Amino acid sequence: MNYTRVIPVGGCGEIGLNITAIESGGAWLFVDAGLLFPEDRKLGIDYYAPDLSWFHENGVVPEAWLITHGHEDHIGALPHLYEQFPAKIFAPPLAAAFIREKFAEAGITNFSIVVVEGFQTQEFANFFVTPISMAHSIPDSCGYVVDTLDGKILLTGDFRVDEKAFVDKYMAQFRDAIGRDGIDLLLADSTNAMVPGRDFTEDVVAEEMAVLMGETSGKILVVSFSSSIWRFQSVLASAKKTNRKVYFFGRSMERNLEIVRKLNMLSGLESVIIGESELGSIPDEQLCVLASGSQGEIFSGAFRLALGQVKSLVMNENDLIVLSARTIPGNERAVSTLLNHFARRAVRIVTARERTVHVSGHGFVEDICDLLRFVQPKNYLPIHGQYRQLQANAELAVKCGVARENAFVLENGSVLELRKGVCRVALEKVFTGRLSVSQSRIVDKEIVRQRESMAYGGIVVAAFFLLKDGRFAATPKAIMRGVAASESDLQEALPHLFEKAQANFGKKKQPQQMEDLVRTQIRRWVEHATSGVRAVVSVLIQRVE
Repeated sequence: MNYTRVIPVGGCGEIGLNITAIESGGAWLFVDAGLLFPEDRKLGIDYYAPDLSWFHENGVVPEAWLITHGHEDHIGALPHLYEQFPAKIFAPPLAAAFIREKFAEAGITNFSIVVVEGFQTQEFANFFVTPISMAHSIPDSCGYVVDTLDGKILLTGDFRVDEKAFVDKYMAQFRDAIGRDGIDLLLADSTNAMVPGRDFTEDVVAEEMAVLMGETSGKILVVSFSSSIWRFQSVLASAKKTNRKVYFFGRSMERNLEIVRKLNMLSGLESVIIGESELGSIPDEQLCVLASGSQGEIFSGAFRLALGQVKSLVMNENDLIVLSARTIPGNERAVSTLLNHFARRAVRIVTARERTVHVSGHGFVEDICDLLRFVQPKNYLPIHGQYRQLQANAELAVKCGVARENAFVLENGSVLELRKGVCRVALEKVFTGRLSVSQSRIVDKEIVRQRESMAYGGIVVAAFFLLKDGRFAATPKAIMRGVAASESDLQEALPHLFEKAQANFGKKKQPQQMEDLVRTQIRRWVEHATSGVRAVVSVLIQRVE
């Protein structure tokens, strides 16, 4: 190859599933490995992981996985992808700890993680990679400067501009990493590219939490993402200030609490935390519960509390629930259900719409413009966002000085070629898709397709028992579930449908082919009876001795 290729595999056109592939001189890097939660979980799919089958089929062996931070939409798919692509993982401390925990749960033991800290350049075949600190809603977030054979690339990961930290901590790293020649291609987060201004800082959330704790006469339940470690600190600091104790409730909350304890991220706040055995001795007005389940997950700690299933933590009219998280698109109904269950228990509810109990880890318009003006990239590729957000981000780049022809809006699988600082979109496209995951296992695509068909069209099962001479040994039987048609009408039509199939059945055909022909006749009958609905049809033909 005589150019470097950058391929957004996931995260362009959707929120989540983040992964970017970079190839230079035949060597590859994968950046992040995120998952995506489905909008509707009725098909039994827990989440989606990126489909990297194109890379596997083309013999791609990455030099490394570069991880920007520890959120699920950046590391959640790694256990499913690592077996096919077992490269060394480079990750900041907290993300590395989360990955080790995930691999332990998945039974993966043969792996290597390098913890990246500070401004340490790593050398790979055809790459020099330098991590740089970024502000986000989780500690230890970083971006990567990737020096390739054809130019210098900066990937921000998810970021926001904390103005003081940006000046005091990040600018020196940026200057050193960018160097004299500047950045040839910048890839930046687009999540809030359509939100004007800039958001508040986490300090404001801590102050608001303290006010709410002070004015509440009963228990306070804060529901947040279990990976929102800054929110852990805000809640603990506010509880300490208002003489409350904090109980972490929910498996993921408890697990992540142990991780941050080991990393010494709760300095000075340990005394506020209590265990389950101490709950009975703490008055309601001195208790704060931090629970997982901010997206309305039905097996989460918050959902169990909303249903009154935890006898030691029954919520009532004196209590307050604080929803301290944004609702991921597609989860609105689940979150509404959670809050309605609390409302039925007369619990007071506060969300980010009423009070400043959540701030985003993704930069608003002014944050993105600050980054663009500081970096001054020659080319710009917005990533991590829905298509309109990518477009809005590209427009910001043009306003901040990037030539319009150098601001690219791509979808997953598009290939951006970089050659000596010049970018162009290649004609080729790489296949990208989604792997469906249920109970930590990849679900075959055909099974998902059948579930979709059953969900929207129902299922038909037909059984035929034949004598040796071909006559029916018993009346054919049909069972329909979820089909808007008459089962008795189909039952009556079965002999005729079988005869039509039999008329097309040659002597050389196998019994399985006869079942396929009968299945086709029944499917056509159902489509006609339901004005085009396609059901899943299963046919059994059994010879009786």
